[in-house]
Amino acid sequence: MTKSIDDIEQLLSRMGLDEKIGQLNLVNPGGQVLTGAVASVDVDRKIREGRVGMMFGTASLDQRRDIQSICLSQTRLGIPMLFASDVIHGYRTALPLPIALACSWDPDLVRRAAHLSATEARADGIDLTFAPMVDVTRDPRWGRVAEGFGESSKLASVMSAAMVEGFQGDQGKNGTLLDVDRMAACVKHFAGYGAADGGREYASVNLGPIELHETHLPPFKSAIEAGVKALMPGFHALDRIPVTAHPELLVEVLREAWRFDGLIISDYTAIAELIAHGLGDASDVAAAAMKATVDIDMVGETYEQQLSQLVRDKRVSSESIDMACRRVLTLKYELGLFEDPMRYLDQQRAKETIGGSTILREAREMVSRCCVLLKNEQNILPLSIEKMSAQSTAPSIAFIGPLADDRSNLPGTWSVSADVDGCVSLHDGVREWVGDDVRIETARGCNLTDSQQLAERLNVFGETVTIDERSIDVMVDEAVQVARSCDVVLLAIGEAKEHAGECSSRTELSLSQSTQTLARRLREAGRPIVWVVFSGRPLVLTECIDQADAVLYVWYGGSLSGPGIADVLFGKTNPSGRLCMSLPRSVGQIPVHHDALPTGRPLPKDFVFEKFKSCYLDESNDPLFPFGYGLTYSNVAYDRPSVTTSVADEDVTVFAELVVTNTGERSCEEVVQCYLHGPAGPVSRPVWKLHDFRRVTLRPGESKMVRFQVDPEAWNFFAGRRIGEMRWERCHGEARIGIGPNAAELVSTNVAV
Repeated sequence: MTKSIDDIEQLLSRMGLDEKIGQLNLVNPGGQVLTGAVASVDVDRKIREGRVGMMFGTASLDQRRDIQSICLSQTRLGIPMLFASDVIHGYRTALPLPIALACSWDPDLVRRAAHLSATEARADGIDLTFAPMVDVTRDPRWGRVAEGFGESSKLASVMSAAMVEGFQGDQGKNGTLLDVDRMAACVKHFAGYGAADGGREYASVNLGPIELHETHLPPFKSAIEAGVKALMPGFHALDRIPVTAHPELLVEVLREAWRFDGLIISDYTAIAELIAHGLGDASDVAAAAMKATVDIDMVGETYEQQLSQLVRDKRVSSESIDMACRRVLTLKYELGLFEDPMRYLDQQRAKETIGGSTILREAREMVSRCCVLLKNEQNILPLSIEKMSAQSTAPSIAFIGPLADDRSNLPGTWSVSADVDGCVSLHDGVREWVGDDVRIETARGCNLTDSQQLAERLNVFGETVTIDERSIDVMVDEAVQVARSCDVVLLAIGEAKEHAGECSSRTELSLSQSTQTLARRLREAGRPIVWVVFSGRPLVLTECIDQADAVLYVWYGGSLSGPGIADVLFGKTNPSGRLCMSLPRSVGQIPVHHDALPTGRPLPKDFVFEKFKSCYLDESNDPLFPFGYGLTYSNVAYDRPSVTTSVADEDVTVFAELVVTNTGERSCEEVVQCYLHGPAGPVSRPVWKLHDFRRVTLRPGESKMVRFQVDPEAWNFFAGRRIGEMRWERCHGEARIGIGPNAAELVSTNVAV
């Protein structure tokens, strides 16, 4: 068995060409939920012939043990199998969606979430995850915003590194991937996929090299600096060149400039799909992908079918095959698969680890820390049994809405291994809180959708959306009567879990018409109404948000959604989540984001419309809720920041500091945000761009000094004409620093840099 890196070269020397190509073949036998349109065939025979190097979609730990035994005892060289899976936000225990985790603005929480995910997945024999997804996006029509970290390149970069470190461990320590609670990460989708035309899945992307380098590449570079072991190109064409065969991006930038020597793994059948992109026949696209140094062919098996002949025809070099195979074998070595491949397929450890009490406790806490409080008129929240008891001899809560007692949607999209039966609904989470002291009444009120066709599409991975055949008038009348009989209304609404995710693009982001009707009619009950909004993306709430007294945006929080949300509703946890994406007023505003470029004809602040300025006839420019926004159950006052500078060799380091004070009656966590603009130069700069942030814990009445350092390179800009030849340049002059609780409420000051 291979015991050292040197043994890899000896193993390579013993391998035939077809065996080397086999290591580049990643198959899906179809035992688990498919994440693409096809599954591999005749897999058992290919494994025995040494023609499969990696697998995902395997059904169980027992199946993985059987496959590994075949690899070790029935193949010529006994090379172990590497098992992969989509471990996006938890494994059996579903954790909050990545977009929700990003709303924590807490890299330690994200790091811990990835570690918990790896702990369960590796205990079940999974060696590599296709995560994190770090595509920056400003278009919530794109369903995959649920898997990412939002609109800010800076925030996505911080979370990207944190998630890689959580999955893989501290790469500064020897052998962390050998640990039974770590796994290899594969960052995706390189690069610019979040800017797909129209927010439509698999569509093309049109980005100039400056925007690509400034906004979309930094989170990938952050993952690579954190030691990520693999990378996946996107399905898209970038400025007409499909990324799976993009030498300038994959070779010049990734391999040469960034010195990435890990695996490049194609997306699901992406090499074969290069034919549809117009790059030629199967042999042409296999050669093009190899030229771009794509090591692994996922499911399409184009490499397995074409590479041998391409080598014989001298269209692909044997050295390139060796290099790709070497990368695969090296990762298997680093994961400990050569040393003891059965160590990671331990049924007893799986039984003891998966769904353990520590994981469940932390999953609940993560839910509460990702919730974003958008509205809280007259301090309706937190709810209080004592307060309700003082107003009523028999305190009561009305649970209304199609998601009030739902469990099937709680794992959120891309939770292929989650245990739905272990999910706890909002109803049950609140019932745990209030016990028998509070009467609970329920009513459905409306459907998530009234379209049978849409329901069928949403139920692609199993039924999560059902349609009540009663008319909307009947359901709403029932809901209003239930609301009248209770002290407070919890209205659980939003979208289904498969409204978001891969191939779940939407042209309309508003709440359904029946939901809007329900929200308006509930006002007839004359009771306080708290919206609990479940979603995988920013929704348009403009039409009826005025009908709510409080709005808690809870995303999809996973298995412990109910208890975690209840912890916020009843004040055990003071909400500290902040939006990682702006919530638009309408779909027509999209893209709307904090770091837009200025225009030569800006609309004056607070103006709704002015002719010959950059604005809409029928809508405000500003989002409904800006990037970074979120309320707490307290109040925090910001002093004006002061700025000092330090100069060395014409490079200016800026130090900005200010005092924040909790003026409320509850302890809270504030996310203090620092933004930059400028200085003047040959390229236009965003009006504001997130530079850094600090989480600050404040007791009632407590003040703390918050400091930010802005190093000289923070003012750099990219120059150049080709993706592979971009360079940093710097201008000197007057710039601006803005600090505040969100991107729309900044106190700014000028500084010479």
